[in-house]
Amino acid sequence: MEDSLSIRFIGTGGAFDTAYGNSAAIVVLKEMRILVDCGHTVFPRLIQLDLAYKIDALLITHLHDDHVGSLSTFILYHDIVLQKGRIRLFVPNAAMQDLLTGMLSYSLGKVDTRVDFRPIAELEGVGFIDTFGRHVQGMQTFAYYFTDGNRSIVYSGDNGDADYLYAQIAILDLPAVTVYHEVFFHFRMHAHAYYQDLMRLAANHETYGYHCDPTVAPADNTLPLVADHPEMNY
Repeated sequence: MEDSLSIRFIGTGGAFDTAYGNSAAIVVLKEMRILVDCGHTVFPRLIQLDLAYKIDALLITHLHDDHVGSLSTFILYHDIVLQKGRIRLFVPNAAMQDLLTGMLSYSLGKVDTRVDFRPIAELEGVGFIDTFGRHVQGMQTFAYYFTDGNRSIVYSGDNGDADYLYAQIAILDLPAVTVYHEVFFHFRMHAHAYYQDLMRLAANHETYGYHCDPTVAPADNTLPLVADHPEMNY
């Protein structure tokens, strides 16, 4: 029997970390399996791992290719091959639905014939943190949180302002939070969270880094990385 709340990653790499696949995860919350992001490498991995048929719903953090590159393929597979009809894609707001509809229309045509857009408010125990402009200026991005009432998971998506995210977590006052935050090792930049900042913030909540190549982690890095924890990966 699965835990009432768990997370396991399909891939843990950034856009250029091809050995680790595009970052994406399956969150299980009260027996619902939610796929968070679906970059280029994600659909092939779902097929290899025999997981595609288990996905109940989708969440998307933002529209960069390494987060949505195989989304339309998975949607078509869900409908045509698995014969499961429209997949539920939960969105934080109407603007995000419009962005996804515009992107997916190039592959799917009439998107609503294959996608059942739902407001995230319908998902009990799931919410979002709006991180607009904190990855790429002017770009809509979201972090997501999941809670079963006893434990909580926060999934950052791409976010260069970790201080902002942790401040929002404090406001939410979630129980027993574990944060999975994207991390960048090379230098401070706007688009991604620098590892030293996450090391400092990890004093507030248990934190694991993803969206990186763990082999280039600096010698002073103390932030645990998802890629180094086999139990967190499929």
